[in-house]
Amino acid sequence: MLVHRCRFVEWTPATVVALAFNHSTTRLAVARENGNIEIWDVQGKWRVEKVLRSSSKSHLRTIVWTKDGRLLSGGLDGMIVQWNLHTQQEEISISSDGGAVWSMALNHASTTLAVATEDGAIRLFDVSQPSEIVYSRSFDKQKGRALSVAWSLDDQFIVSGSFDGTIRKWSATSSRALFSIKMEKTNNKKPIVWCVALTRDDTIVSGNSHGFTQIWDGQLGTLIRSFHSHSADVLTIAVDMSQDAFFTTGTDNKVVMFQGVPLEQQVGGKTLLDWQCSCHRRTHSHDLRALALSDGWLVSECVHRVT
Repeated sequence: MLVHRCRFVEWTPATVVALAFNHSTTRLAVARENGNIEIWDVQGKWRVEKVLRSSSKSHLRTIVWTKDGRLLSGGLDGMIVQWNLHTQQEEISISSDGGAVWSMALNHASTTLAVATEDGAIRLFDVSQPSEIVYSRSFDKQKGRALSVAWSLDDQFIVSGSFDGTIRKWSATSSRALFSIKMEKTNNKKPIVWCVALTRDDTIVSGNSHGFTQIWDGQLGTLIRSFHSHSADVLTIAVDMSQDAFFTTGTDNKVVMFQGVPLEQQVGGKTLLDWQCSCHRRTHSHDLRALALSDGWLVSECVHRVT
């Protein structure tokens, strides 16, 4: 058998748009822009175990794992898909009813999926049953597309970020907005809120298109700290399991670590944290859209040890 080595074809892999560890941290799902999802076995030597190929070019944007090991994905085609990891086929597919799916977040009980959609609404879907995804209800529509969504640790609240530069905190039970935060313009341009996250004391973390990582009081909606941590859009936030640190990255290919320093002051029996920019690193030559954390490892298309 003759083997020919080809040197004149430059292979360009599809962009990684989302990363997610399963709850047992034995598998890593890697979603690519062409609609494919790679399942990596991360026990011992990291290897691609299987590739889930979409029936259409869905332009994936987000993936989440349920506690029982189901994988859900959403993309710009407006479909929410549950995958069968044994057959490697789409098992359930349901429309978001709001256009493109920009972000999804599963509550900590793994029963309700919050979906941020093109029409500006946050929609909730019941995913408690393995055999179905059922639409539950919708929050009031925002101006412009809803781009990011996150749950509080007690599953009582949801935070969303939107194209119009507004962060909103919602009651997960009443579906009402508790307050909204409007970002200030920079050079007469309104920022886009690309990503949001919540820490254990309901502190809100946001990243926007002007390169700012900002920390907000989750009870009052007031600004606590603001860091011009990036020279361009902040696209994603990953919070450590300890809730004492988080990481950001984006268009400028820089990964930044923020560390919470405990203060002597306590509120409601909880120790307050003073957030500081701890360190940063550049290990890529292109923009980054996804981060994933597990057991002291940070994944951003390459693997970093953080503890």
